[in-house]
Amino acid sequence: MVVNDIGVGVDGAANGDSPAERVVSEVRAAGGEAVAAEVSPLWMAVSAYGRVDVLVNNARASRGRTTSPTYG
Repeated sequence: MVVNDIGVGVDGAANGDSPAERVVSEVRAAGGEAVAAEVSPLWMAVSAYGRVDVLVNNARASRGRTTSPTYG
């Protein structure tokens, strides 16, 4: 597993925290295999595991503003 979270606040400023490293620690403690990617998760996956089997992107950048979906 490659975990990518740059750890910034809603204003884009670094908060000094590393959420990705915390998640990696939890995965490893549970017996899993994980690495943290600070830059490119795809590059890190290929570098660490030699290939990418599945990619899940479950977040998006809000750029400091909220958006509402428009339907119809």
